[in-house]
Amino acid sequence: MVKEKTQRGGARGKLRAHFLANIGRVMDSEELRAVWDNQSEWARRVRELIHIRRATSQDQLEVLQWLIKKFPKQTAEKIKL
Repeated sequence: MVKEKTQRGGARGKLRAHFLANIGRVMDSEELRAVWDNQSEWARRVRELIHIRRATSQDQLEVLQWLIKKFPKQTAEKIKL
């Protein structure tokens, strides 16, 4: 049984390997940075949702009130006020 070579290089190496496999070309640092920035933004949003979900019901209600104030049109459409 032949062992497959493992990819090294941490997160950047994994991103590069993924895009080489899916796109077929080497990405430069700026392109990798743009992809990584999008991943970082997604991770930040997930962390915020986790914090809200773990918060007390009073804190969750305050977040809900803030969202209703921020998005009144969308709220009315969803709730059909």
